[in-house]
Amino acid sequence: MTEWDFECFVDGRPIPKGRPRVTKAGRTYTPSRTVIWEGNVSLLAKIAMKGRPPMEGPLKVYLSFFGARSNADLDNLAKAVLDACNGTVFHDDRQIDDLRLMRCALTEFPAGVRIRVRRIAPRAGRTGGR
Repeated sequence: MTEWDFECFVDGRPIPKGRPRVTKAGRTYTPSRTVIWEGNVSLLAKIAMKGRPPMEGPLKVYLSFFGARSNADLDNLAKAVLDACNGTVFHDDRQIDDLRLMRCALTEFPAGVRIRVRRIAPRAGRTGGR
């Protein structure tokens, strides 16, 4: 069994990253549903980090989504969660070398996302991330 350096579960129906919108005045903004979901994920991730600094180096990240809409793009669900974890769980999502995503339709689990992160050994020639 893999030991995780960080693990938490965020309750609530997962929301995919919304596309930026532009007002008639030309101002760009992020849809409020995205802002609220990312804020919840960020807050709960910060609490789960228990004051530890963001992780350094290359990472493995597993995201399991429960109760997400079946027509929601899995990559957009992940983008919202990863953006919310930037600066809290890890410095930047560029550190992720291994990303696994799963959408679960099981109804016996509450809606939400399970986030698991583990440090991994650097790969030869890797230049990205911190």
